Amino acid sequence: MSVTIGLSRHVTALWRDDRGATAVEYGLVLALITLASLGALATMADTVVGMWTDIAIRVAEI
Repeated sequence: MSVTIGLSRHVTALWRDDRGATAVEYGLVLALITLASLGALATMADTVVGMWTDIAIRVAEI
């Protein structure tokens, strides 16, 4: 019985402990920014490749 009470108190203390919450929030924001950046780069990659292909074709025609 006392083991269950001790475990319950320990779990409750961990649940209420908010130390490190700011670090977790910063990590989540960083992950969101990283995902947005990767998405933007993936979208722009086709445009940049097309631009360089067009330049290469025009230079080859000279």
